[in-house]
Amino acid sequence: MYEAFFGFREKPFNLTPDPKFLYLSAKHNEAFAHLQFGLRQRGGFMVITGEVGTGKTTLCRYFLDRLDDDTVSAFILYPALGTTELLRSVNRDLGITPNGDSDKELIDRLHVFLLDSRLRGKNIVLVIDEAQNLSRDVLEQVRLISNLETDTEKLIQIVLIGQSELNDLLAQRDLRQLAQRVTARYHLKPLSGEEMTRYIHHRLVVAGGSNNVNFTPGAIRAVRRFSKGVPRLINLVCDRALLAAFVLDQRKITARIVRRAIGELNMPEARPWYRRLGWGMTSLLASLALVIGLFSLASIGVTSFRPSAFFGSSGNASEIAGAESEAADFSEQFELRLVSLSDKLSHRAAAAVLLELWGFRVGGGLSAIATLEDMPALATRASLQYAELNTSFDQLRALNMPAVLEVHHPSQEHPRFVTLTNLADDAAVIYFAPGDFYQLRLEVLKEFWTGRARLFWRDFDDLESADVARQLAWARGHLSQIGFLDDTDMTSAVRALQQRVLLEPTGSIGQDTRMALYSLTGGYRMPRLNGR
Repeated sequence: MYEAFFGFREKPFNLTPDPKFLYLSAKHNEAFAHLQFGLRQRGGFMVITGEVGTGKTTLCRYFLDRLDDDTVSAFILYPALGTTELLRSVNRDLGITPNGDSDKELIDRLHVFLLDSRLRGKNIVLVIDEAQNLSRDVLEQVRLISNLETDTEKLIQIVLIGQSELNDLLAQRDLRQLAQRVTARYHLKPLSGEEMTRYIHHRLVVAGGSNNVNFTPGAIRAVRRFSKGVPRLINLVCDRALLAAFVLDQRKITARIVRRAIGELNMPEARPWYRRLGWGMTSLLASLALVIGLFSLASIGVTSFRPSAFFGSSGNASEIAGAESEAADFSEQFELRLVSLSDKLSHRAAAAVLLELWGFRVGGGLSAIATLEDMPALATRASLQYAELNTSFDQLRALNMPAVLEVHHPSQEHPRFVTLTNLADDAAVIYFAPGDFYQLRLEVLKEFWTGRARLFWRDFDDLESADVARQLAWARGHLSQIGFLDDTDMTSAVRALQQRVLLEPTGSIGQDTRMALYSLTGGYRMPRLNGR
């Protein structure tokens, strides 16, 4: 459906094993080397194991495709067979003319074929996929097949491919004779984060559309978090993300698109760990998180907590940054806290934090917060201005102003809200409510942030009611103060300022530009992200 949109020759993330899409990670190279070593040694059994979806079958097909002309192979893909059916499948795959119905007759025909092939210089390889499903009787029959040999060498080499349970099966005492004949063994593990990034790029290149689609770093992290590096799950979510991007007419795959794709999969891996516990346990955990949050509010007393003090004589931003740095940086706890809030309460609680940063105390605890008006009404009552931005962390850092961020968890229908109070290069401090804060890695916050922010600011010099001449004089003075009006005209200076704070460089002085000038000029009593 989306191939033409992205310029693909075929889908890059099909779930069917296709050797041409195989990305040979270090782990896959090692597994392939073990198979080649076992083949050269002409030993008995080779065993490759791995969890579901790690690429065992694809690796197996890659191995078979690279056998030389002197090697004949049989590939058993569905081994849930009895001994007779297994022998018939092996003989049929090797091109042996059917003759006889008993196990002995089938074994005899196979033995004759193997001896004849050896005389002609041919090697025979039998590969059995999903071998963890073999019954003990069938495994014993496979061992007997491996007994077909000359005085000096095996006539057939056998590769068993299966999930981790295969190792447990071979460890059973009654199968020790088979286990003792294993000459090469490898367990295939999931991809690392770096390998997963290269894996995604590799498949896009093979499909022919790598220049027309871009998975952002946040999207890669979201895929990694969901898939845990398992190629099949990577394919599953990337395919769905490409479809979602196609529907949205976007060629950039963002973390938000990946989260939307994950939410649509409706499978256990798509749900957070606490959702997989079941709704009863999830409700208990969410309630516990909410109680802890409410207890933190009650224990410090909302009326005694004054973020505005951090910007006055009784404290400074470096002190609050130092205190907040002790907050644990655990993304799962942040995530659980996030889903425990109601959307309306989180909006009001985040607004209360921002209001207190501007020096307005919210007394009465949670009951008072629950009755707060929306942010535009709060701004009017506090003689503040209100702004909404589709923004970025770079722009918020340039504006140097705290803001309420809209965040969204894929398990929730409506967004929640947190207040950003400190922003470093790779970390941030966010508040759910007064006194309820987390220090997070920025990459974690990026996974949930929608890109929308709500700010309070103050028109300290009452420019809204001033005439044009006074507004221009005010802007000229402030632009000159911060070095934007040295040797340039007014319009160019305004554009330079707008470019610095990542606003559209229109050259006109609107509300967002005035807000930026107030923040950058200094001398005004207002909260800042970096404390200065």
